[in-house]
Amino acid sequence: MKNPVDTNARLKKARIIVGDGLNRLRVSPSVYNEMADIDRLLEALS
Repeated sequence: MKNPVDTNARLKKARIIVGDGLNRLRVSPSVYNEMADIDRLLEALS
């Protein structure tokens, strides 16, 4: 990530929990996630 502080703030505001470290982002969707969850993630990252 180029700006991890900003990215984490946007994800937190969107109530999205992800793993982060060393300027990397780890997303681990599972069978419990719906397409709306993925859309919300992509919107928060855009």
